[in-house]
Amino acid sequence: MIAKAERDRAIDSDVATYRAAVITACTAIEKAITDITNTAIPSDLVTIQAKDEEDKTDADKKVVSDYEAEVATKLAAFKLLFDVPVDSDGKPTGNAPMFDWPEQ
Repeated sequence: MIAKAERDRAIDSDVATYRAAVITACTAIEKAITDITNTAIPSDLVTIQAKDEEDKTDADKKVVSDYEAEVATKLAAFKLLFDVPVDSDGKPTGNAPMFDWPEQ
């Protein structure tokens, strides 16, 4: 890539393909991390959670439920990065996506 930038040398197609695959993998990992860390906490969540269950309104319960569902969905996507695929006997069949980089 440096030779291309500095001396306008051609980039081998297999190198370009590999780099594209690595960039795609990195983008997916960054998105999962960003999604989970950028989850907006409802401004009234702490107040609602401090209430006794019988004092929570349906609207309060919906705020908590919606937030918990959003976090659970994003956390599941994040967790998938670290799950190692297994066969029917529970034996690993490959790397977790976080560590499964494209072949060179």
